[in-house]
Amino acid sequence: MAHYRQQIREQVATTLTGLDTTGNNVFPSRIYDIEESKLPCLCVYTTEESSEPISMSPPRSIEKILNLVIEVYVKGQNSASDLETILKEVKEKMFTDRLINNLAKDSYLSTQELTYNGEGNKNIAVGVLTYEVSYYHTEGTLG
Repeated sequence: MAHYRQQIREQVATTLTGLDTTGNNVFPSRIYDIEESKLPCLCVYTTEESSEPISMSPPRSIEKILNLVIEVYVKGQNSASDLETILKEVKEKMFTDRLINNLAKDSYLSTQELTYNGEGNKNIAVGVLTYEVSYYHTEGTLG
């Protein structure tokens, strides 16, 4: 069985696959360079995670707070408005599955960052959405 982080990341990627704007260009990692032919696209990955016991008797129940990042990449003359459209689709889809197929106890958008690069012929816009995802597991299991 995969680690909860991996299950959550893969489920979010599945949930976001098929959006009108990005289609199947959803990647459950941020390891490789993004090919221009794959734009616009989404990258889904996890970063920081914190833990806190919520019971004291062994095996303890542990609450995890996971930062799940969804990066949106858009290129072209209308990249700024296209980015806004994609961000809206992503936020709506994430809201409709805030329990991430029952893998999480809750999730919410905690931060959003937008950057634009109009140098030369690049015209790239990037949106970074960070969601806080809480989930529980029993100490000593795959959490």
